[in-house]
Amino acid sequence: MMKGNKIPAKLLLAGEFTVLTGGEALGIPFPKFFGQWAYGKTVDERLENLFQYLASKKIDFLDIESFLKDINSGLLFESNIPEGYGLGGSGALSAAVLQEYGLNATSDIKLIQQQLAMIESCFHGTSSGFDPLISYFQRGCLVQNKNTRLLPETNPVYEKLVTNLYLIDSNSERINTSPIQWFYEQINSLPFQTKIEELNGINSLFIRNVLEVDQPDMSPLFQKISSLQFELFQPLIVPTMRKIWEAGLEQGTYFCKLCGKGSGGFYYVWLNGADSEILHQDFPDLSFISIR
Repeated sequence: MMKGNKIPAKLLLAGEFTVLTGGEALGIPFPKFFGQWAYGKTVDERLENLFQYLASKKIDFLDIESFLKDINSGLLFESNIPEGYGLGGSGALSAAVLQEYGLNATSDIKLIQQQLAMIESCFHGTSSGFDPLISYFQRGCLVQNKNTRLLPETNPVYEKLVTNLYLIDSNSERINTSPIQWFYEQINSLPFQTKIEELNGINSLFIRNVLEVDQPDMSPLFQKISSLQFELFQPLIVPTMRKIWEAGLEQGTYFCKLCGKGSGGFYYVWLNGADSEILHQDFPDLSFISIR
């Protein structure tokens, strides 16, 4: 028996790490990957651990008694969202929990984001709530001036943007070290701070252009983001991707960037006027997924 709606994965299109320093970020739902409630014959250990965490925090905005009852009845979250690939699997689960077991429904986006952050903190220690917010509303979300707002449900700009955008599978699950912890260690360096500020500015311009009705050519900005990220985030780019990334910058036919935290999983590749067949020809051992 199925229970509930499909909860989509998310894609962070811009703002990886720079959002941690107050920069802008843009994310959209990615329904090609999703999760939904179902019932099985055994207790789902992951959900049981989540319940215990929520109960220990004495969270009052969830009906955790009903959650436990359903877990003991075989509730599970069936998902095709790959773990550690930058698509927000834990965010989708957190969104599903709030949708199904939330009390005192509210339209206050800030409050909903805080509630989602509290749920997702079970998986990451801390959470901004941004990823699960995208999955919860199944809408694009924008972080600007440290505030989050929803974007229109239908936006033709997305279709124009994603025409050239693909995910590339690095065939590597995310490494165990914390990318966010690494970032906070690096930000103490003045040269690193300066480059991050530069990247922040380019990200902001990229986001503004994405949201323009008459969207300009995004390739030059994507190239700049790719080049800066390659310089700044080497430890978060797995060896397989470093060669591909560097070749794209040298040839100018495509540009890569992080998808989420990096360190494995998916990465983005942006085609600069080239046909998608170039990806299959140059990298036959790797798989690509269109964002469309």
